[in-house]
This record gives sequence, C-alpha cells and structure tokens, in this order.
Amino acid sequence: MRREDFDHVLRAAAAIVGDDRITVIGSQAILGSFADSELSEVLVFSQEVDLIPLGDAQDKRDLIDGTIGEFSQFHETFGVWAHGVAESTGVLPDGWRDRLVTYRPASAPAVAALCLEVHDLWVAKAMRSDPRDVAYCQALAGSGRLSYDVVLGRLDATPAVPERLAMARTLAATSFGGR
Repeated sequence: MRREDFDHVLRAAAAIVGDDRITVIGSQAILGSFADSELSEVLVFSQEVDLIPLGDAQDKRDLIDGTIGEFSQFHETFGVWAHGVAESTGVLPDGWRDRLVTYRPASAPAVAALCLEVHDLWVAKAMRSDPRDVAYCQALAGSGRLSYDVVLGRLDATPAVPERLAMARTLAATSFGGR
C-alpha cells in the first residue's frame, strides 16, 4: 500500500464514522511512522487497513466494513479497503495505547490516525503467527528499525497464553539473528 492510499482510507473512514480520530492496529500502521518508499514490499504489501473506531463501537466497525470494506465499491474502485476491528482483535503489550503514534494525512490534517508503535506492531503480528505475519516480523526486524531488547520487553508485558509467548520469543530470536 502506498501512503497516499493509506491517507485515502483514513480520510474516508473518518468521514464515514464522523470522528476525526481513528486507531490503526494492522500491518499498515507502519505507514504512520515511515513512508512507503522507506519500507520493503513485505511491510507494505497488504491492501487492507485495520481500524478501531473511536469508542470501539460495533456500529461504526460495521459502517466501515459495509462502506469501504473488502468487496465494497470503494475497494473495487481504489484497490484498497478498511476493516473495522475491535480493540480485542490484537494481542498487544500492556501500555500500547500510551505509545500510539499520531499520524495526520497531508490531505486531511484534521484527521488523526493513532497508529501502533513499531515494537507493539511487531508483537501483535508475532502473536498471530500466521505465515504472512511471521514474514512481516522477519522483514520488520531486518529493517533495522527495531530494538531486540525493546521487543523482548514488550513480549514480557504481553498478557497471553505462555505457549504463544514462547513461540513469539523464538520468532524474535530468529528474526533478530539469534541474539
């Protein structure tokens, strides 16, 4: 996804739900911190933006999905889409809300996209452990934009099933070169 597509999705979502703030928790949250031109294809491959509307309201999530979601006219026209998700969708480290990165699209500066900080994003993807998420974690770790020690600290602060945490720690060790 290019940043201009990300901005378009954010503008549309803000207009649809009638709020100027929205939280981005999926892989494309990275575009809140870095331009697409600075990132590998693996990190910007997804054409979907996972959004939590203000207040985590189900009706607003449904509105996002129905209006600019997958297979919508928006998706058919622009090739990108949004998915309205609940805060409980991701397994995130304690304190993640305090570390959200505010991104304002140049084309809509009144809109504030609150994007996962990159270490929290790495943890969220590692906890899913889908093959695409594993590849994402490896690419993000290899980008030089993360600290292995911070990732380990965030994993320590993640409330999750011990087996999933162990898998995420193993992924961290392999992704960061076995440190």
